[in-house]
Amino acid sequence: MYLRALTLAFGASLVLALMPVRAQDGKAEIAPIPQWVADAGRPDPNLVSRDEAEDGSIVLLYDMQRRKTADGYDSFWRFAELVTSVAGLEEAARLSLDYDPTKEEITLHDVAIWRGGKKLDRLKGLELQFARQEQELDRGIVDGRMTVFAELPDVRVGDIIDVSHTLVAKTPLWPDEFFADFPTRFVVDTGFGRRRIIVPDDMPLTIRTRGDAEGMTVSRKNGMTEYLWQATHPDIYDYEANTPVSHIQGGSLSISSYDEWSDVAAWAADLYDIDMTLPAGLAEELDELKGTDAEKITWAIRHVQDNVRYVSDVIGLGAYRPRPPALTGRRGYGDCKDKSLLLTAMLRHMGYEAVPALVHSDEGALLPLVAPGPVHFDHVIVRIEWQGKPHYIDATWSLQGGVFPEIYAPRYSWALPIRPGADLEEMNDSPLDAPEKEVVETYAFEDSGDIAFTVASVFHGRAADVMRGDISETSNRTMSENYRDWYRKRYPGLDMVERIRVTDDRDANLITMTESYSLAFEDFEADDLDDDFAYSAYSVDYDLPAVDGKDRKAPIAIPHPLNAVHEVIVENGGTHDGMEAVSSRIGPLSVDFETKEDGERLHLHWAIRTEGRAIQAEDAQSYERARRAFDDLLYITWDFGQLGEDDETEQSPSVGEILMDAFFGR
Repeated sequence: MYLRALTLAFGASLVLALMPVRAQDGKAEIAPIPQWVADAGRPDPNLVSRDEAEDGSIVLLYDMQRRKTADGYDSFWRFAELVTSVAGLEEAARLSLDYDPTKEEITLHDVAIWRGGKKLDRLKGLELQFARQEQELDRGIVDGRMTVFAELPDVRVGDIIDVSHTLVAKTPLWPDEFFADFPTRFVVDTGFGRRRIIVPDDMPLTIRTRGDAEGMTVSRKNGMTEYLWQATHPDIYDYEANTPVSHIQGGSLSISSYDEWSDVAAWAADLYDIDMTLPAGLAEELDELKGTDAEKITWAIRHVQDNVRYVSDVIGLGAYRPRPPALTGRRGYGDCKDKSLLLTAMLRHMGYEAVPALVHSDEGALLPLVAPGPVHFDHVIVRIEWQGKPHYIDATWSLQGGVFPEIYAPRYSWALPIRPGADLEEMNDSPLDAPEKEVVETYAFEDSGDIAFTVASVFHGRAADVMRGDISETSNRTMSENYRDWYRKRYPGLDMVERIRVTDDRDANLITMTESYSLAFEDFEADDLDDDFAYSAYSVDYDLPAVDGKDRKAPIAIPHPLNAVHEVIVENGGTHDGMEAVSSRIGPLSVDFETKEDGERLHLHWAIRTEGRAIQAEDAQSYERARRAFDDLLYITWDFGQLGEDDETEQSPSVGEILMDAFFGR
């Protein structure tokens, strides 16, 4: 009930940072609402329309109040929803809260049902249960979070569920600081919303409004400053899917006691100011390295990426404080902080300038828009100064190719180097000058009627890094059979002539793969492939998002950086007609399809490239037309039978006619 409704109210992208989802391990206190909390009154069902209910319920009240304390903060949360149909009963009747037992405690104040104008207590005798879930354990991440949950008895359609609690958080990493982020417009109908922040007068706050957010009113009393935002029946914003991270939909407020990002960098620098001594054996290995500076740096990067396992223990202070490089080096495992600090120590040992850097792996583009704070980062990488320019390396990746500095860099938008005085630094987001993926499929129709089918794939850069990882996890036999079976779905009866041949030039970060198949004439006829023979440009099918361009208001997010080519060659071809070329340039997106006759060969050529992350809203209709036209050509079928029928016109025969006449006797 609690978590689902909060998601509906806020939208999935913001909820995780805002929800009251933590408590003391296996324990929840019960007490009256604290005196510092301002009462929002009884939930009013007349503020909303039942027609606007989602999944059988509707939000009547969402109230968050937070007060700074000496060593952290207290957060009061109250949430009330009206059950409008049977569809909402199951979720509405379940109380569910996640929590971190190492630094947080929870006190339940009220769990009640309003029915027929009367308030029915459901807190007394409520059976709370606790469970540790570790949902990311398969990724090597241990966070210690648990869930407290309970099933509320006797909940009916028409009831109002009203729950309030206070979360007491201790923040030893920043006891004298304060951070908060929340939206001011919701994605579902809501009766009343409030955000109330209370801090000492001597703690000025940086408040950044985003989108169309309204500001907060400010008042002072008894040495405390109150910041307040509230709205009765706040406006709903029309959420549009597939928007760039940096585009703010609706409105939101970001609050921090820090003024500048350099404040965050200084905080992190103190946290990372630990013994940088390396294990003796590793230090000796570095001292004995031969080769150029670029080769030595490459060796260090590969050592940490490939030989130090990723294991993340983010329980308590472990979420922010790195382990000493000597410990990580001896253990042979660590999380992003540990691996990045180890690589930094190795590079410094060899005389190169390097520092760890804070990033957000998914929402880095938002960093310039929020009030400065350490809570906006979820990942650590390494910044290497090389020939006057910064280069970034993600120490948690593995099996990367290339020789430094020609190693594919992470695209996290912005980074904050961990050193005093540092500011946000924009990361490289330039387009790819050459294709990362090139696939050439060749179909040779032989005199016997059989088809010799080969696939030559070349992977560069990041595409090679990804493919190298896939190859490391799968035997050649299994990979060959998987690829053959994938093609068999298109061409039943296809035989593999030989297993996939793979060549990997890791220093050049270049992987080539060759596949060889044959399709007998009997299978060609038996499975009606002569009527429905397909070519698929799968290597350029990046699932560009479909949009309704007629009334689009927000920009459209597209994959970036992309640069890929797919080619089909049909040998022994003749003249060809009936397939128009497509060439579209919409903002940063380029899509192309063309055909070309080359003697006895027909070439089908697809290409896709991006030079940025977003299509502007005014280009939405043009983009959608181009996307559809390109998408329609990613899968082409040939009807040899129809093309081979007698034609009384004297126009040149098509490719299908020539192939059928030459090899199938038509």
